[in-house]
Amino acid sequence: EIAPFVLERFFAKHEFSAPHLLCSSDCEPIEMNEIISNADSEIQEIWRSMKLGYTESRGDPMLIREICSTYEQAEEKNI
Repeated sequence: EIAPFVLERFFAKHEFSAPHLLCSSDCEPIEMNEIISNADSEIQEIWRSMKLGYTESRGDPMLIREICSTYEQAEEKNI
């Protein structure tokens, strides 16, 4: 039998009831509206109307263009 993972048992007991959690390794949740609030209206609309699903195997063309635009000498075919 595998022994219980003590840290996980600790979190199971205290993670959502402790007033302050100082040992968490993940980040606090944030709402998508807060994340996109600084984006321009076009980008906000893209995110608000986005549907989860499959994309092209290379990745979404718009995302590839955006990634490419952050580099001086990148080409879309190399992203």
